[in-house]
Amino acid sequence: MTGQAARRAEPALDDDAAALLAAKAVELAKASGLRVAAVVVDAAGQVVAVRRQADSYPTTYHIALAKAFTSANFGRESGEMGRLLAGVERGIHITQADDRLLFIDGGCALVRDGVLVGGIGVSGASADEDLACARGAVEHWVTSR
Repeated sequence: MTGQAARRAEPALDDDAAALLAAKAVELAKASGLRVAAVVVDAAGQVVAVRRQADSYPTTYHIALAKAFTSANFGRESGEMGRLLAGVERGIHITQADDRLLFIDGGCALVRDGVLVGGIGVSGASADEDLACARGAVEHWVTSR
């Protein structure tokens, strides 16, 4: 084939939706007085959008990315994977095989029409608070489409 490169018909998770997801997660955090970062990745775990409050810890980005990556990789909440692997000997081997995985609450899978399209991760508060912000952003995304 010569000429123009082939283009995808439609991105599974477009940049506008990803930006809105990240912004909503941070908005929810701010409303609760929390300082967080939110990262949205596509189904391959590649970053599509980031929103980090300037006064959040510098490490919040990396932790949120790991939660988002874990959720996109497994199609589940990041903390749920941790609970599923608890007590499973091979769980330790999974984390040793890919250090981008993080099995604590705060990451949610993004599913459109039954298809995994990515993940969102939030970090900076408690794991429960991070998860509430991620879930709230996902709920907003699902109901506003």
